[in-house]
Amino acid sequence: SPAAAAATAGGAALCLCVASIARAEQWAQAASVPSGLLASLSDLHVTVLLPRNPSAAVAPGLATTGASVAIRVPGPDPNALTAQKSFSFSKQLAEASGGALAMWHTSCSKTEDFRELWSKVRYVFDGGVLPSCKEESDATMVDLAGVTEEPPRYRIVRAGANVNSVEATLRKHGVCKAKAK
Repeated sequence: SPAAAAATAGGAALCLCVASIARAEQWAQAASVPSGLLASLSDLHVTVLLPRNPSAAVAPGLATTGASVAIRVPGPDPNALTAQKSFSFSKQLAEASGGALAMWHTSCSKTEDFRELWSKVRYVFDGGVLPSCKEESDATMVDLAGVTEEPPRYRIVRAGANVNSVEATLRKHGVCKAKAK
């Protein structure tokens, strides 16, 4: 299943939430990603799979599958009540922690899905059920391991409601869709 490309707990995909692109590079090898692409994708609330930084201290099975790590850099809060750009609670918390947060990739996951991990983390935050939560509203997950190829390639692991915008952004940055295997 597509969600199996990222680590799972209770069947839901986990990712590392980091506050900035620079922080993402602590956990993942992002040097070959076209300039500006990760910033553009963060505004779209996308989770990306990148080659894992071998020196990154990621707990086994947490947001990794072998050589890859799932990363999300939260963009502006789409539910902000002001015209001024405000950022999500998760981005602010990741910044304050100075590291990365484990979070689930899917918007519709429940905190209960991760009960097996509660004893392994310091805090569990539950924002409740989103009123607009539907399976198709989940964010897109894209595998960028192929950006080292010529031409750079991507693969959609999970197509969310924003998949057309994500693919347009990838094309704008010169990244082509990988051929199905």
